[in-house]
Amino acid sequence: MKDQNKAFEIQIDTRTGDFKEVLYQFEDQMIHACLIGAIIQFAVEAVYFFIITFANGMFVSMAEYIVKYLFCPLLVNALGLTVANLVHRYKRSKNYNITYAPIIAMYTLAFSMYLFHSAFDILVILFVIPMLVSVIYGSRKVLINVAICSIVVNLAAYYLTALILPGDFKHHRGFGPLQLVNHLLFIIVVMTTLFLSIRLAALENLKYTLFENILNAGYLDPLTGLRNRKALREAFEEVLKEKNHDTPHSLIAIDVDYLEGINASMGRQVGDEYLKALGRILMEIKNIKPFRYEEDEFLILTDRDIDAAQDLCYQIVDAFSYTDICRGKKPVSLSFGVEQWDGKSSISDWIRHANVALDEAKRIKSTVMPYEPSM
Repeated sequence: MKDQNKAFEIQIDTRTGDFKEVLYQFEDQMIHACLIGAIIQFAVEAVYFFIITFANGMFVSMAEYIVKYLFCPLLVNALGLTVANLVHRYKRSKNYNITYAPIIAMYTLAFSMYLFHSAFDILVILFVIPMLVSVIYGSRKVLINVAICSIVVNLAAYYLTALILPGDFKHHRGFGPLQLVNHLLFIIVVMTTLFLSIRLAALENLKYTLFENILNAGYLDPLTGLRNRKALREAFEEVLKEKNHDTPHSLIAIDVDYLEGINASMGRQVGDEYLKALGRILMEIKNIKPFRYEEDEFLILTDRDIDAAQDLCYQIVDAFSYTDICRGKKPVSLSFGVEQWDGKSSISDWIRHANVALDEAKRIKSTVMPYEPSM
């Protein structure tokens, strides 16, 4: 079972690596989107500057407007996006799960736009966009960190407004504690909603995981990981329900010889290693359904005729003889009984015939024995 767990962990690591690469690509796209947003912001500011200039609507001097609403936002965005890109490249080279780079880039845009245009209260929405994006990580911890950053950046932009914006702009904005409280409450409500959404998604995933574990526990043998008798019964029923009986179906009964002697002389743990080794071999073979039927007996259901099923038995013998557990230890052999379904026999008769052939193989010391009615 240890080897199976190791193989499972390798699969998980591979999937995690694939998902991590998807996150890296997503973060790249988000940073590029923020760069485009910064360019659009500057273009809109420039167009607005020319419009109010020709319309004689300038409420500050031209030099002051260029510095505050064109140069300063451009400088803030350039610095923020540069930092975000450097963080992303560094953490990606170190194989971090989360780089936070797109979050930094988004807060840069939110900060610059809100700082210089805070008369528009709706711009507070910009501070919850990074929270929405952070949901992709599926982590409540990440969401809380981003939400705290939203509050901090909003507070910083809010109070820096008093130092940068003209007095009449602040008056128009309704600058005051109540406005700030409304902004913070909005951020907290969005954060709470997203937090609960991630929590519910995690609980839903846990529910299905537990259900799958319970289901597998009823159908899987805990030692070998193969399907058990209950799963065997359902597999047989599927064969019986088939309307096209032209497809051959063979049943192979496998017995691990001398297992009782090994358990007595070398310990049950060694005997279990032989069983697990055989289970791993059977799981690697394609187009068969292996089951652990009894203590040292396995059954294989396969869509092969009796001749092809016998060839499969010899392949299993070869693979089993080359396993690490069979090297340098007391030799263990396998015996096989094979029976092809005639399309009429019941499940119990089919299993009985395979076991009769298996007993005959063990009696005459033959590795593989097909069933004969005379047995």
